[in-house]
Amino acid sequence: MAKRPKSGEEKELEALEAAQIDHLGVPLWRASRAYVGLMMAGYRRLGYDDLTESHTGLLPHLDIDGTRITTLAARAGLTKQAIGQMVSELEARGYVTRVPDPSDARAKIVRYTKKGRQFLRDGQTIKQDLHERCRELVGEEAFAAFADQLETLADQLEKEAPD
Repeated sequence: MAKRPKSGEEKELEALEAAQIDHLGVPLWRASRAYVGLMMAGYRRLGYDDLTESHTGLLPHLDIDGTRITTLAARAGLTKQAIGQMVSELEARGYVTRVPDPSDARAKIVRYTKKGRQFLRDGQTIKQDLHERCRELVGEEAFAAFADQLETLADQLEKEAPD
């Protein structure tokens, strides 16, 4: 039996499907998801079962000497209310504490607790192990070149992206 010709809509849908997966964003997204998944697995192995991806994504935005919630919100690209909720959750779990801002009595600074600082140290170890695994997969030279190129690309695209 002869195949019937594809309709215009079928051709359009095929073209749209091909275009959806044929761009740099897809492998970047896949790599990011895999990286986050491996980081979370590392945290779980070390006993950080009480943290979500959102929590682990927020903590690196916190300066070592503390950060205001408004600054955290701007860095994370979230609302002050969302950050306030996450900070409350992290505070209840013992990773951060809020202290008065010495330059503004109305404001609070979010700081790491001892447990939060240990989380940071453990995260650095997990990242080092993950970077070593990436080097093993593609080779030292290719990994170093890729990391440099990705940093350059991110810097340039951030300059062009709307706030």
